[in-house]
Amino acid sequence: MEKFLPLLKRKYKKLLSKADICRDKGDWSGAITYYEKSLEIDPDRRDIWVQLGHALKEANFPEKALEAYRSACDLSGNDGDAPLHFGLLAQRMNKPVLAMAGRRQLLQENPDHPDADHIYSYERMLEEAHTCRDEGDWSGAITHYEKSLEINPDRRDIWVQLGHALKEANFPEKALEAYRSACDLSGNDGDAPLHFGLLAQRMNKPVLAMAGRRQLLQENPDHPDADHIYSYERMLEEAHTCRDEGDWSGAITHYEKSLEIDPDRRDIWVQLGHALKEAGFLDKALAVYRHASTLPGNDGDAPLHLGLLAQRMANIPLALTGLNQALQEKPDHPDALRELDNIKHATQGPRHIIVKEPGQILKRDVAILITHVPAGRLKPHVLPYMKQLRDAGLLVILVVIVDRPVEFTEEESAVANGIIVRDNAGYDFGAWQHAFQLYPDLFGANFLIITNDSVIPTLESDVFQRMIDRIRSCPTDIAGLTASHEYGWHIQSYFLGFKPKALCSLVFNDFIRNIERIDDKDTVIRIYEIPFAKIMQAGGLTIRAIYTSPVSANPTIFGWKELIDQGFPFIKLLMLRKEFAASTGHKKFLRKLQKSWPAVLQKTGFDINLVRASLLAGELSDLPVGAERGLLVDRQPYTVILPDHRLRVACLGPWNYEGRIGATSRELLCTLRRADIQLNAYPIARPYHDHQQICPAIETIDFHTQPDIALIQFDSLCAEMLTDAQHAVIASAKQRIGYWTTEMDSLPPAWHKQCKGMDRIWVSSPRCAALLAGKVSVPVEVVPRAVYMPASIVSQRQTILQRSRIDPDSHIIFGVVDMGDMLARENTAALLDAFARSGLAQENWTLVLVHRGAHTEPEAEKNLSALMTRTTGVHVLEGHVDDNEAGSLFNISDIYVSLHSALDARQIAAEAMAMGKSVIAPDSTDIAEFLDKSCGYPVASAQEMGTASTDRTAPGHPGGRMDEAAMAGALVKAAGAVANRNPAIGTAARERISRLFSADTIAHTIMARLSDVAASTQPDRTMLPHKRRPMTHLPQPPQVNPTFASAQEFDAFVPADGVMPVRLAHDLSWNEKPLPEGAADDWLFFAPHNAYVSPDVVSLLLDAAERRPDVVLFYADDIAAEEDMLDRIRLKPDFDRTLLAAQDYIGAPVFIRRHTLLEVGGLDSRHGTAVLYDLVLRVAEAGKTISRIPHVLVGYKGQRPVADTQARCIALSAQVSGDGIEFAPGNSAGLLSQQRRFTDDACPSVSIVIPTCRSRVSGSDKTYVEHLLAGIAQARWPMDRVTVIVGDDVAGEPDWAKREWPFAFRRVETVRPPGTCFNYAAKMNRLWRSASDEYIIFLNDDANPLTPDWIRAMLGFACDKTVGGVGARLYYEDGSLQHAGIFPAFGAVVHAWLNWPAGAKTYQDWAMAQREWSMVTGAVFATRRTVLERINGFDERFSLEFNDIDLCLRIRNLGYRLVYNPDAVFTHAEKISRGETIPPGEERALFLSRWSRWLENDPASHPRFARGRLDLVAEPEARAWYA
Repeated sequence: MEKFLPLLKRKYKKLLSKADICRDKGDWSGAITYYEKSLEIDPDRRDIWVQLGHALKEANFPEKALEAYRSACDLSGNDGDAPLHFGLLAQRMNKPVLAMAGRRQLLQENPDHPDADHIYSYERMLEEAHTCRDEGDWSGAITHYEKSLEINPDRRDIWVQLGHALKEANFPEKALEAYRSACDLSGNDGDAPLHFGLLAQRMNKPVLAMAGRRQLLQENPDHPDADHIYSYERMLEEAHTCRDEGDWSGAITHYEKSLEIDPDRRDIWVQLGHALKEAGFLDKALAVYRHASTLPGNDGDAPLHLGLLAQRMANIPLALTGLNQALQEKPDHPDALRELDNIKHATQGPRHIIVKEPGQILKRDVAILITHVPAGRLKPHVLPYMKQLRDAGLLVILVVIVDRPVEFTEEESAVANGIIVRDNAGYDFGAWQHAFQLYPDLFGANFLIITNDSVIPTLESDVFQRMIDRIRSCPTDIAGLTASHEYGWHIQSYFLGFKPKALCSLVFNDFIRNIERIDDKDTVIRIYEIPFAKIMQAGGLTIRAIYTSPVSANPTIFGWKELIDQGFPFIKLLMLRKEFAASTGHKKFLRKLQKSWPAVLQKTGFDINLVRASLLAGELSDLPVGAERGLLVDRQPYTVILPDHRLRVACLGPWNYEGRIGATSRELLCTLRRADIQLNAYPIARPYHDHQQICPAIETIDFHTQPDIALIQFDSLCAEMLTDAQHAVIASAKQRIGYWTTEMDSLPPAWHKQCKGMDRIWVSSPRCAALLAGKVSVPVEVVPRAVYMPASIVSQRQTILQRSRIDPDSHIIFGVVDMGDMLARENTAALLDAFARSGLAQENWTLVLVHRGAHTEPEAEKNLSALMTRTTGVHVLEGHVDDNEAGSLFNISDIYVSLHSALDARQIAAEAMAMGKSVIAPDSTDIAEFLDKSCGYPVASAQEMGTASTDRTAPGHPGGRMDEAAMAGALVKAAGAVANRNPAIGTAARERISRLFSADTIAHTIMARLSDVAASTQPDRTMLPHKRRPMTHLPQPPQVNPTFASAQEFDAFVPADGVMPVRLAHDLSWNEKPLPEGAADDWLFFAPHNAYVSPDVVSLLLDAAERRPDVVLFYADDIAAEEDMLDRIRLKPDFDRTLLAAQDYIGAPVFIRRHTLLEVGGLDSRHGTAVLYDLVLRVAEAGKTISRIPHVLVGYKGQRPVADTQARCIALSAQVSGDGIEFAPGNSAGLLSQQRRFTDDACPSVSIVIPTCRSRVSGSDKTYVEHLLAGIAQARWPMDRVTVIVGDDVAGEPDWAKREWPFAFRRVETVRPPGTCFNYAAKMNRLWRSASDEYIIFLNDDANPLTPDWIRAMLGFACDKTVGGVGARLYYEDGSLQHAGIFPAFGAVVHAWLNWPAGAKTYQDWAMAQREWSMVTGAVFATRRTVLERINGFDERFSLEFNDIDLCLRIRNLGYRLVYNPDAVFTHAEKISRGETIPPGEERALFLSRWSRWLENDPASHPRFARGRLDLVAEPEARAWYA
């Protein structure tokens, strides 16, 4: 090795020389290379490492340079050169710790090195930091303080200084963290926690501020600045001060801060609720009170305020919950007791009893006399007052307001035509409203007087009659006796007369409807009496007083003598009372009055003794009240159902739910509507097993008094499904009937219990009656179910068979197998054997068996299933006859075989016979009651008794075991009749069912049964229109400008309470990312990832799911900031399959149960932006329930995403394949129009019915009906399938009736006798009943089609069995819009966009979109005869107005859809068909009584639509989350 040393030294020197040359030339790359090679030879040269560091630094490799300097520092040396350069570079690289290390080593090697100060010292670093701080250079200060803390992180004072600098530089969160770090270090001066607390307080973080204050006082209890941080007590003090000064915003802030510190203070939560309530945040206040009520406490304060606010917000269930909790905590809480009593009266109305029915009111002269009876007996002057009114030719209705039970003398009862006794609530105006509610016919009176007992009448009948004559002859619409100027001019309300114009007016109707209960007399006078005349005048009515007085104060008191001189027939009782004299300031006047009145009154015909007796009665009225709270001393006589009115029946049943029981309930309602009764229909408001709702759970009310009879459809109903209010209705009825409409084999224990509350039981068959005989203690009567006589809609036989994979040319035998019934299984085996024997399978017959029921005997069922599989020509379905596929096959079947008589087999057999089918059934079951050889095929069967406990044929109950050979013979015989097209059996079957069970027959039976019930209670059995102006200036929509400033993006949404987010692309497409895992009942929440989400989304979803457990898919409203203002908020109707086909109105958000998503096949990304759209379609097709959450739950900063139109077409086409439906571009961009394909040979026959009074077209000698007939002739529809029926009010055959039309034409004279009012409903009922076709179109004669395909457009939807009616788009003759659907507004209903210019933009383009409304106009309306028969047509009590709306709502309540199709376009002059007639007020009252609550919850509308406009616009929520 030594021999190489000289060589290495030479090489080493040469490398160093080259390195130095490169360095001097600035060739840093070369220098680095040569220095590194030289260090490979001698790595201990400190100076060379320094040179390498210089070269790396100059070549811009600072990290490598620093390592080179570090290597140099690790070698021995004392000149300080290596640590100097190491420290300088570390300082330059902002590495203060390394720089300080270099400086320390430099000073160790050479304490006097002149360049040592070029590297910062710790002290110099702090000095720099302080200098920056003092000069306001906060960025520099922050940098230097942070560097210094890297060197020494334990300096508490420096952390504080850093906090100051960060705070001044406007980095409050970082400053707070710096102060927090300082607080974590030891110290006792309190400086760090002081600044921490002050900043936290400034940042509105009270919990942190209080923590800082606590630490400050721990370190320095006497710190002078401690009070600068709020204490908890000071915070509450500030909150209370803000509250007392009405600064609700400040109070809310401070209460919230205090609750962050101590969240368990119930009293502070209550105070926060008060502040929120006063600030107008009612929803938040309600949530706060609710939370407070969950905290410990026993004063009842929190739940009391929860109840009060819930009551104010009309949330009565929550109000009751709160008030009842208040009473649990404090049983004698006076406020809770009072409010519960108020709720009882407000929700149930004041108690009342109709002691005597008034009889006929319509077109009569009527007087309502309101009397207050505080002491149990009528005041002495009330009887003579009634006599005077009766002698004046008035029918007298006495309204008795009581504070204790009242009793009547025989004379009092005899003189009054009608008597109503009611609780003392709301003073006279409450009694007004109550009388009109009980008797809406008052709106149709010929003349009406409303008066009270505050005046005593003269006994001079001619004086009284002259006053009545003056009222009658007064030319004004309303006449009073006197006017006063106290509190402003007004007509005094103690005596008012009303003419028909006033009674029929909208302003008077609305006044009566909007009266609210007020129990303070002065408030009633101020709210109702004083403004009454002005309100009537503002509504276009005239009103005046017929007596004048020289005094402006109350003339009945201060001008009484002058009035008497004018023939005034009354004296005001109040002015004669001693207590009035004691309370008034007019002592002199009253002293004079007390002396003079007897003489004055005696001279003018008053009975002085009667006046004195009435004064005495008033003085004695303040008697002690006993414990009895009834209305009558003896109520027993008033439980009798008298024959002086149409029976009032309250029917309760699950008619608002799907399923066979629900359908039965709807059939019952339809049948009851045919009976001559008043009917209140109550739905099941609570979840009904697992059934789906088909319409809102809203009762329809025809009367507002005690029902004569409550008819409860029990079936699978139990008492727990009824609300407290419904139980109260049942309890108030004079008689109660329990009706079991389904077949029973035994009486379930729960039903037996319910029987005990009934006065009688109805059952649907003699067999059920026999079953109950001896088991119940009340009468049992047979009331069969009605069978509605169906008609074929449109034959889709081949389509149905193809869909079920059955040969489309095959004949069908249909049967239902109850797998839980042993006899049914055995008869099914017999049928299979008989079918095989018959050889019908070889003749292209298919046996379709629908099996259902509990699987109680798996082995027997397995054997039967195997037999079904082995038998040729058998097609098996699982489900019910009502299911889509099974129902379709039943409808088109040729033969129906009944295999047993359990459950609804009897009804299905009757329905099959009504359809004209051949029916085969055992001859030993009760089907034989209506089936014999003349109308069907009874099969010999052995009568056997059920034995097995699992057998639904109950032990001891007979069943029919059919003989196989006889069955085979019946099959062959029935099949032969079908093959030979012999209709004899089918026709006979149809006629038999029509005769025995038609709706009219059963309605007659029900009426007879109800009459028997009524008789059983009787101890003695003898016993002008507003002129239309087209719109020129359209109103602007409400302004809303969402910012989403405090909203959360969906990307940040965290799963909670079983709600799992599924984030879609911004355009609604899905990238096939796996769904989040979870439970089957989870809600999957679909929305675009960039959407903003309401903070209440989870709670609103879970609340909706709790209320509607039948719903598996919810959607909600949305808002988009860059949409047109009109459409910015998108409010969505409840599920509307027609509108969904027309437009993607659902969009997002969508919430779906995970198990439902899996059941329907999951998401299909192939649909692109229509992935959610396709999902909703498939859920609907699967028969699942879909509903809305009527709240805005997502928002978009731009425009809202919608599914691509082409993608929607593809998804739709997949769902309707084979149904003859196709989709075309709609009437506006983005809309689709669904159209049914009709071939000429498949076009159904249609009857068009037209009412006319031969009104002439303005400026023409032709009538409207002539124009219409010519328009019908141009329709693109086979004219041999069209029949036109015209109901003509004019006698004599006109020329147009003699003309040859291409369609069948029939004219029916509907001439009215003189003096008979026009009744549109009665006329249309007569016309449609005269039609022979299943399809019927109503056309007013002043309508005229503008498109040739209007019949196709309307029947295309009417052919759908789920559709009950179809409306059209109507324009006025001036081109403005008349009808595009009807929605609730202005306290009733209005035509949407009435008078809007043609082409004007409408909300969501709905005027141009096919969609469902709950109501469409009857001016152009398509329906089916079977639908009209079910509802018994128009209600003829609606002679002019509301008949078509009532018709639609009754159809809708049966579960049918009402479709608006804008593809059918007409002009309509309106009211030409009937002429200009004032609509009767009683009709409007009846309509609103029946439907007002329904309209408030109209599923086709939305709670947030403006109710005071003619157009649909969304009203933004106050304090909305997106604002």
